[in-house]
Amino acid sequence: MVWIFKSRSTLETLRRIVQARKFVALLPSKLAKAETAWHASQPERPPEFEFIEQEPDGSEAQRLLGGPIQKRFRFSKDDNRKV
Repeated sequence: MVWIFKSRSTLETLRRIVQARKFVALLPSKLAKAETAWHASQPERPPEFEFIEQEPDGSEAQRLLGGPIQKRFRFSKDDNRKV
């Protein structure tokens, strides 16, 4: 015979099981609502970007690989939207 000591009542265990099932049942709708709100908060236009390639400075590494490359982003000025 095995004796088990539990400090949690059976009703508390049952309440936790019901609460976990409710959480799992409501999670997809909450995630969908949060995803929709996130997409609504994103700007309509993505930022514009351009590549800037500079000339090599003459070092051995840049002679083999080329000069440094930068990527510049330009964001639109429509920051007055409500979130």
